[in-house]
Amino acid sequence: ALGFRVPEPLAWGQERTFGFVSASFVLTRAIEGAVDLRSVIDRPGSAPLPPAAERRRLIGEFARTLRRAHEERFFIHTLRAKNLLLGKEGDRWALHVIDVPFAGIGRYRIFPGWGRVRDLAVLMRWARQLLSRTDRMRFARAYGADRALLGRARAYQERHYPNC
Repeated sequence: ALGFRVPEPLAWGQERTFGFVSASFVLTRAIEGAVDLRSVIDRPGSAPLPPAAERRRLIGEFARTLRRAHEERFFIHTLRAKNLLLGKEGDRWALHVIDVPFAGIGRYRIFPGWGRVRDLAVLMRWARQLLSRTDRMRFARAYGADRALLGRARAYQERHYPNC
């Protein structure tokens, strides 16, 4: 309901130990023709990419959806390029989010600023390899990020991912 496109779940389950979830899984329907953004970065030209107008639409939609999720205290935590699938739905391009195992983690629901900074820092880690500076600025504007938030995300990234 937050607006992210996700694969259709087909089956799910969990194992509990002493009442606590110790293992879980979700099996989803494949998204035909989709490619993860990590593959797009690692192997340029290996997959078709959206034209500029579609890319701008995707950047804006994803930024606004991520902002709404953050306002609802939903944080992805694994906003890595490999967890975003790019594909076509009819004649339009779509971005699908996969692998969100820690979305309900307590500390970020209590301290939502930290979850927001972490998500943006993880996204910034790989986005500069795929998006132009202008596209990254479009994302920040559509998200509604101010300089202070971007600075905190950059500091988090430098502290936790110093080699990027």
